[in-house]
Amino acid sequence: MCPYNILPKIYLYGDGLFMAHMYKCSDYLPYPRIGDVKKNEKYAQLLLDDYAGRDSELTAITQYIYQHFTMDDINREIANTTMSIAKVEMKHLELLGEAIVKLGGCPVFRGGYENKDEYWNGRNPVYSVNPIEVLRANIHAEKTAIENYSKRVAMIDEPDIQNLLKRIIRDEQVHYMIYSNLLKRINNKSGKKR
Repeated sequence: MCPYNILPKIYLYGDGLFMAHMYKCSDYLPYPRIGDVKKNEKYAQLLLDDYAGRDSELTAITQYIYQHFTMDDINREIANTTMSIAKVEMKHLELLGEAIVKLGGCPVFRGGYENKDEYWNGRNPVYSVNPIEVLRANIHAEKTAIENYSKRVAMIDEPDIQNLLKRIIRDEQVHYMIYSNLLKRINNKSGKKR
């Protein structure tokens, strides 16, 4: 069974209507609450990398919003899907920011542990308008997010934080599947292989 729903949506376009598929871009489980956790600067620094490091929620949000604006005339389905996924990534950013504060950190827009205090910058997102390049970059970003969050779960010995990260991983897996399926469909239409 597919973990996301395809919801048909009707859009006004020019003089007529057209049907587009909008994905429900998050897992069905609710996000866990973070209770009282011990202050831990190292854990906060680890989460900063996922919050606003090079390969982070902030990078994903800006990359996907850029794609939403630039892909609209090229491939409306990709444009709409990237915005829907960007909204889920914004929720992740919010949850990570809250976790960083609870751990005693400051949610500044920079990496922490692995990114050696590098502040986030606009060179981090992939700027492409080629549909296949866009989807490949997004698949890579989601795969990297899954790997990074999985590492954090093993490094952070705090059950509430681990549960939050495991829940975020579920969303990233949904995003990976959505982008992979879009790429497969585009490749099938053009006769290319992934």
